[in-house]
Amino acid sequence: AMSPNQGRIVQLAEVYKHDKAEDCWVVLHGVVYDLTEFVKLHPGGAQAILTVAGTDATKQFAAFHTKEIVNELSDSCVVGVIAGYQPQTDQEGKVDQDLPPIQAMMNTADLEAVARRRLRGTTAIDYIDSAADDEVTHRENGLAFDRVFFRPKILVNVKAVDTTTSVLGWKLKIPLYCSSVAANKQYHNDGELAIARACKNFGVPY
Repeated sequence: AMSPNQGRIVQLAEVYKHDKAEDCWVVLHGVVYDLTEFVKLHPGGAQAILTVAGTDATKQFAAFHTKEIVNELSDSCVVGVIAGYQPQTDQEGKVDQDLPPIQAMMNTADLEAVARRRLRGTTAIDYIDSAADDEVTHRENGLAFDRVFFRPKILVNVKAVDTTTSVLGWKLKIPLYCSSVAANKQYHNDGELAIARACKNFGVPY
């Protein structure tokens, strides 16, 4: 959204005062928005906005939305820009150097353990490792995989291992695939695009 108010400087202390449903301001990427009317129309429900009313909600917003989506708001929603705002430094790509390389992963349990370390301090891993309601299907899926055993071959040369297989006529580099889930921007700034690129690089369907 573009507005004559875009040049107005707003102190964060002023934003704090507008934290109610009938008077709701939110800061997104350094711009202050009056979402009092939009709260009623928000597809995700009013409470999602009201819980961050009167605050800088950039982090919560970025986990679910692209930065450009605010352009769909009315110009009248723009109050101004935050005084002294500095864009956050992009930390994407700065991987924990203590993490083992992906080549060292022996199974999906290893991958999950590394993912938990990579995403520690965030709610992302809790989201991706959860399910609806009482999570019965989540537990049963894990138990179903645990009941599948591979017959080990003894004294076989494993210097060169071929993990390729085919599923429904599609050749896969490894017998895994990525299911589509919501809120991918919790793990990477590019969301689904990042997952699609990684799947293409590793020959995994998405």
